[in-house]
Amino acid sequence: MPTTTIAPLTQAITGDRSRADAPSFSHWQATPLRLVVSLPTGIDLTGADSVVAELHQRVTADPDDLLASSSVAVSGDVDGPFTIDFTAAQMNQEVGKTAASYWLVVAVSWPSDDRLEILAVRKVELRRHNASLTTPAPPEPALYITATQAAALYATITDLESLEARVETLEEGGGATLTQNGGYATLTIGGVTVNFPTVTPGA
Repeated sequence: MPTTTIAPLTQAITGDRSRADAPSFSHWQATPLRLVVSLPTGIDLTGADSVVAELHQRVTADPDDLLASSSVAVSGDVDGPFTIDFTAAQMNQEVGKTAASYWLVVAVSWPSDDRLEILAVRKVELRRHNASLTTPAPPEPALYITATQAAALYATITDLESLEARVETLEEGGGATLTQNGGYATLTIGGVTVNFPTVTPGA
């Protein structure tokens, strides 16, 4: 049976920091993207930390429009080329009915002197492929607590002694403090503070 080999979708990028425009390329939505970045003439990466690629919603000064990023360490390789991979989930951005444009920035950083230099910028047109399989978007970071912490946090408190015991249990799991001021107690857990009156049995 005849076979066909399909190579990963790869985009070659040659650093062109002197260009005022931004060349464009197309890519399928929710499909892994591999960038092979070659250095522009005259740049020296000695002491550099990493080469970073960022996918943005649009050309803007607002850093909150960052959608996805990926990087590769420079290490001993200061000549390149550098391979940077985006996952299918990272490239699963909104495309409307057929396609949408995004902004890709490739840069190199020097952490020792807080230096950042742009290697290249590209306009990326993501296109809908109409395949039946879908890839989930990157999940939002979640905050978790242990079962012991949850039991101590939501247990019924009837007196200050019991409250202190509960807080000690939480502190053993990390991240809780208790202070008392008159008839009130202040409980702080993970940066969240709750004030409430203490209860005396029979009162």
